[in-house]
Amino acid sequence: MAKKHVGFVGLGKIGSKMAMRLLNAGFPLSVFDLRSESLSEFKTRGARIATSSRDVAKDVDILILMVVDCAQTQEVLFGPDGAVHGLRKGAIVACMSTIAPSEVRQVATRLAQHGIRTLDAPVSRGVKGAEEGTLTIMAGATADVMEEAKDVLAAMGKKIFWVGDVGNGQVLKMMNQLLCSVELVSIAEALVLGAKAGIDGQMLFDVTKETSGNSEMFMAKVPKIIAGDFSSAGDLDIHVKDLEIVTMTGRELGVPLVLTNVAKEILRTAQAMGKGKLDSSAVITVLEDIVGAKPRKGKS
Repeated sequence: MAKKHVGFVGLGKIGSKMAMRLLNAGFPLSVFDLRSESLSEFKTRGARIATSSRDVAKDVDILILMVVDCAQTQEVLFGPDGAVHGLRKGAIVACMSTIAPSEVRQVATRLAQHGIRTLDAPVSRGVKGAEEGTLTIMAGATADVMEEAKDVLAAMGKKIFWVGDVGNGQVLKMMNQLLCSVELVSIAEALVLGAKAGIDGQMLFDVTKETSGNSEMFMAKVPKIIAGDFSSAGDLDIHVKDLEIVTMTGRELGVPLVLTNVAKEILRTAQAMGKGKLDSSAVITVLEDIVGAKPRKGKS
């Protein structure tokens, strides 16, 4: 059976790695990104380079969007030269960006008016997971869409969860971002507290990793913090954007999110300090500057 023709829009740090996994798995691939520098390697590897959102949608079975936010999603799909004008009826649009559950449901309603189906499939595990094909994918869709998309998703992810209807994928992604953000700020507080008390950053790491305070986030972020390495595995700007979605949804549902809002404001402080393009772990610099203690080496 011939492999599905896949279109891909949004070749950023994560999207480019996801698209390359598809190409390496043998899927015919059409790609589009406004940044021409993102396209050269795909052209060399045999992907079709589209000239617009409408063009990238031509003849594809599944169109994947990995753009920044809902505004970009709406523009790519429904703008003057949007993908809906190129997609065939019955095609699938996979919204793999992180947007609000209410937003992806609105997108799905509009797509249905054009006879197009929606797969709500945000991801976790960052750049490394995208490069290695080990993303966790939280997929909300009908059973027929999941069945048709499973081979495409399997080329990009190791753990694929079908979580019910469109929108549910984004709910699960919000929960993940909430947990990650609160933990990240608590890690920063703990490290700065220890440093202010006079304990070496490496000692803080070596001991804590053997205690109940250890976690996957702690192991991933603390060695880089201690080394003063804030090269981005996930921009702080994107983290703030995701938390805005979490708190907006909390307001919509009447759920108080006290710790989430505190974490968001501390991350926004780092953003205001010009740290937005660094890794989200650069949030520690806010607390370091306040108390004058750094559990690390290197520059901010």
